[in-house]
Amino acid sequence: MPDSSCDYPHEKRMELAAKGEAMPDGSYPTDTSECLQHAFEAYGRETDANRPALRRYLVRRAVAMGRTDLIPDDWHVEGTHGTPGTPGPATQPASR
Repeated sequence: MPDSSCDYPHEKRMELAAKGEAMPDGSYPTDTSECLQHAFEAYGRETDANRPALRRYLVRRAVAMGRTDLIPDDWHVEGTHGTPGTPGPATQPASR
């Protein structure tokens, strides 16, 4: 029995990957808000080499799911905090 509602068998993970709701290898399924939150929590455990791709994927999924509130503030993703939008390049806040 899976220990988490996001702990899917391989076949389900590959189905989700085909729909863009998991990474291409089936890791980090994000078909529900709960799974998306788990994926953000697991980000720090990913290898340095894989973090950029995972970060892009998580931002894209958060925007698509209307859960930009899960994107950490220090990721500096334009147009995502508090309002749905299209993620832009990493930016620093404008000085006034």
